[in-house]
Amino acid sequence: MPRVSFNRFHYFPEITASWPERTGFINLSLDDKQSVLLTFLLGQVDNNSPDLGPAIRHMRECVEERPFLIDLLKHLAPAPYEPAAGLADARAQERYNREADIKQRYDRTINDLTNPADGFAAWRAFVGQWPNAVPVIQFTQPRTQARNILRQATMLSAGNQSIAIRLNRASADELYPIISNIFAVVERPSRILFILDMGQARSQMQEREAFVTEAVTQISALLDARYHSQLRFVSTGGSYPQSTPNGLHERNIHEREIWNNLTEATDIRYGDYASMHRLVPTTTFRPSDFRAAASLPLNVSWLCWRSENANDTTEWQTGAQAIVEHDEFDGSVECWGKEIIRRSAAGDTNNIEANRHWIAARINMHIKTQIEYSSDLTEDDIDL
Repeated sequence: MPRVSFNRFHYFPEITASWPERTGFINLSLDDKQSVLLTFLLGQVDNNSPDLGPAIRHMRECVEERPFLIDLLKHLAPAPYEPAAGLADARAQERYNREADIKQRYDRTINDLTNPADGFAAWRAFVGQWPNAVPVIQFTQPRTQARNILRQATMLSAGNQSIAIRLNRASADELYPIISNIFAVVERPSRILFILDMGQARSQMQEREAFVTEAVTQISALLDARYHSQLRFVSTGGSYPQSTPNGLHERNIHEREIWNNLTEATDIRYGDYASMHRLVPTTTFRPSDFRAAASLPLNVSWLCWRSENANDTTEWQTGAQAIVEHDEFDGSVECWGKEIIRRSAAGDTNNIEANRHWIAARINMHIKTQIEYSSDLTEDDIDL
């Protein structure tokens, strides 16, 4: 496990192994990749992998030798698809059986890695494969797993190594007393990064902000005031809309708005879901219908365009032209994702006529934009 000075970083994006997320990140410049502390959330790729093998390969492509945070998407694989007509057709039955087998094998992998036995020994052994990985502490039921969570944190932080603890609105109250005990065994509080996860939402802004404020207050109260300067916090969450009205519309980045409010009273870093709308799939079925959509990420908002027409690949050019003609386009960041918009607006949509390409472009532009904006906003700090 590495020792990481968390305050060296101004931006903490989170991605999974999905094609748009990894492609958007990989196409950043080397300087941009080195300027962020990436969280990589391991999970099933494309609903058809029976284990974490594909996700691990993509993770390695993204992080290379750089330090990063490693975490786990704990939800299980989606249910196999059963057509409305039933499974009388042999091919439908074969597909169902194949997907059921994949689900069983994948679910076993996740259950093994989140097994609390011996201080989550399986997770500790797993993350130990990557010397550049800062492990996020695992748990599923903090109230009944307190001793094993404490043992996990003790073992992973041994030798003054860095760890991270993710709190959300559901788990925070049960984690505070465990964090108090963790403080007693770690060598330096600054080696713990507290990830305050507001979740995915475009509502309840006051409640989400209140959660982060309360978490900072509660965790700070567990330490003597002379150590408060060693506490390391990052807020994270997602608010990219699942869909927008037809045409071009602006949508605020709520997690950035909340962070701007928080920094008036709290030393906290900024993180987000990298403009990905994070959903937990409930079935392997994927509809084939689509509407062309494109976005231009800005410092505190997204310009979102959506086609009026379904299943029309020529509309990517229409959307790109609408974005290029907007006043904000020329002053936005220069990067791979922006070049995709330029190409499409000029009529070159070769190999970029699918939603995943445009999501990747958005993620690439969003991360680049937030790198520059975060660097401008955050004063340089030195770890104590």
